[in-house]
Amino acid sequence: MQSLINQYETKIENFRIELRESFKQFVRDFFKEVPELKTIFWTQYTPYFNDGDTCEFRVNEPLFANFQSEIDLRAYDSGNEELAEGQWLYDGYGVYGARSNADHIKQKMDEFTSVIQSTAMRDVLQMMFGDHVQVTITESRMVSSECEHD
Repeated sequence: MQSLINQYETKIENFRIELRESFKQFVRDFFKEVPELKTIFWTQYTPYFNDGDTCEFRVNEPLFANFQSEIDLRAYDSGNEELAEGQWLYDGYGVYGARSNADHIKQKMDEFTSVIQSTAMRDVLQMMFGDHVQVTITESRMVSSECEHD
């Protein structure tokens, strides 16, 4: 039985590695397909409390922006920071800022969101970036940093 368990663990680990490499290529291809996009941002974590339901790791909906910012993109989304002329954010509910510039790529951003929020990617993204983090992806780098949440 231990041999089967070891085989299972090896196959799962190899599959995660393959998914991780495929995700990196997926991101590179995404930025090529949507050259006006400069930043993708999301948080991922296991909630501390879930109204009595099981607290399970989740990948939250991403924000897409046509600019790079040192400020947490949620500050723009919540209205705490102003978007400059020509800047836009997209969060799945709509485009904020220079609306006409992002309308034609909403479908691609929605497809990206579906991929990162899929059950299959949950473990991979947690392995890649960690738990209780915000993830910021630009064309040249992927960075995770600690985040606060409820």
